[in-house]
Amino acid sequence: MVSFPRNALVSFPRNGWSACAEMVWSHSSESPIIFSRKADFYKKLGLLVAAEISAAQRNKIDHLINCIVNKNDISAEHASFESQLVQEIRAEKPELFDSILVEPDNQWIASLKLVVELYNKCIDQSQDILSEFQKQREIAKLRGAKFYSVYDEIGKSLKEGKAPSIRHLYNLNNVINIVGAE
Repeated sequence: MVSFPRNALVSFPRNGWSACAEMVWSHSSESPIIFSRKADFYKKLGLLVAAEISAAQRNKIDHLINCIVNKNDISAEHASFESQLVQEIRAEKPELFDSILVEPDNQWIASLKLVVELYNKCIDQSQDILSEFQKQREIAKLRGAKFYSVYDEIGKSLKEGKAPSIRHLYNLNNVINIVGAE
């Protein structure tokens, strides 16, 4: 098992990926970070700080765990709570992180990174976002991926100015595992 370092629990930009896409990615980059830490991380963290947090804070930690287990999107409120909690613990009791030995699940970050790279390529080269994601869908379909339509769903969301959901990233990871990243 690998522990999360005190000063960088997961190496991932927290304030968006691209200047031109900051509005789309600002909140959506938080959820993959939280998901990559896994439910076990938050279970252990909750136990370690149980005596020092309120019942409402404990409920928010439990909500994060539930979202991770059920692959539900995390609200901006809960993502903000998580970020603030982790920052406070880093400042006041950084040694707590040394006792939480949970291997991160970086599939979430890798999936979002793939989406962002394709999105930024479209923006940089003035390409149609939906068309580019449809091309990726066709490649995935030809290679036998089960959830190839996720590219259409992500492309449509991005075209509407919405970030991909956690379910989109989960399904995209399944496609990547079958066909590889293009």
